[in-house]
Amino acid sequence: MNMPVDEDMTVHFTSTLMSLIRTALEIKIARGGEDREQLDAELQKEISIIWPHLSQKTLDLLVPLNTDSTMTVGKIYASMMIMDYYKQSKAKKLRQQLEEQKIAMFQRMDASNLPTEILSSASTLPFLSHSAGSALIGKEMWDVAEK
Repeated sequence: MNMPVDEDMTVHFTSTLMSLIRTALEIKIARGGEDREQLDAELQKEISIIWPHLSQKTLDLLVPLNTDSTMTVGKIYASMMIMDYYKQSKAKKLRQQLEEQKIAMFQRMDASNLPTEILSSASTLPFLSHSAGSALIGKEMWDVAEK
C-alpha cells in the first residue's frame, strides 16, 4: 500500500510487483506496532548486499522509502474509504429523517393538542350525503361519454 504515485497518477510496475510479492510471502511486513520504515530500510540493505551493483534508483523502485509528503496508493485508498463511509453515514441519516417525517405525517392528530386559537375559530363541515339519483346521473353521464 505504500507504493508511490507519480504526478501523472501512475504507479511503477516494479514497485507494485515487489509490494505484491512482499505481501504474499510476508517479507518484512509491519504487523501491529512494528515500524514499517525501519523494516523497509532493512530490506533495502539486504537487497543491496545480495545485488551490490543495483543502482539506488532501482532499489527505491523495489522498496520505496516514503516520506509524509509522498502520495501513495495507501493514502488514496484511505481517503476513498473515508469518503465512502461519509456518504453511507449521510444517506443513513437522510433515510432516518425521511422515516421520521413519514411517521409524523401520518399520525392521527389529537384535537386536544391544538392551540386554543385554532379550536375557537374552527367550525364543523356540513355533512354531505349522496342520493341514489345522483349516482344514476353519474352512470348515465358515463354511458353517454362511452358512446
